[in-house]
Amino acid sequence: MSWKEIARWKINTPDGKTEEYVLEKSDSGNFKIKNDFGNIQIEMDQNSALEFIRKAGDAMEDVISDAIGDMNDYDMYD
Repeated sequence: MSWKEIARWKINTPDGKTEEYVLEKSDSGNFKIKNDFGNIQIEMDQNSALEFIRKAGDAMEDVISDAIGDMNDYDMYD
């Protein structure tokens, strides 16, 4: 199976380092997310990839929104 890179992003890790994540598409239409070190690879068919991205994005948005809401609830001028 042949893979073609379609996007690449620099990601900041919790320990302050940076690594790159690469999104690839196969000639059969599947997707792969991998890091630049090659020790993480996630392969998905098209439907699973779309569902994963939607659900992961929603879950992260919920957590981040809650965290921002909690920070806004704290009034440092009391």
